[in-house]
Amino acid sequence: RWLRFGGTAWRGNQRCARCGQVFRSIAYGDRAQVILSPGGEPGDALSVTQPCPLCFGDGGLHLRGKEGEYVSRRLLAYHHHAGASEKRVRSATHLIEEAGNPEDLTRNVIKGGRRLGDLDRTSAIALE
Repeated sequence: RWLRFGGTAWRGNQRCARCGQVFRSIAYGDRAQVILSPGGEPGDALSVTQPCPLCFGDGGLHLRGKEGEYVSRRLLAYHHHAGASEKRVRSATHLIEEAGNPEDLTRNVIKGGRRLGDLDRTSAIALE
């Protein structure tokens, strides 16, 4: 898996708006703590938030728009690298069909924001 994805889903240099902590990467090993939330703008599927290790509050790394979508896709693909059973794929497909469109699926599954590690496997596969 490391050969295919590397060690990080995102690299950059951004600061926590609350305390100034510098974020240089989101490691795949930290993916369970990453918070996925619906995109704020029309057409944005997902936003990604890495909680700040110092202030824990509203601060942290916030990736939105195309960058948030790209990182969320990388995290979900890494998370499901082993694949899924046919039954689980059918269940995920059913969730997608029930939602009607990708925006509603995102809203139904992650509502106001959920940690990737807290999503049930079927819902996470549907998001991917």
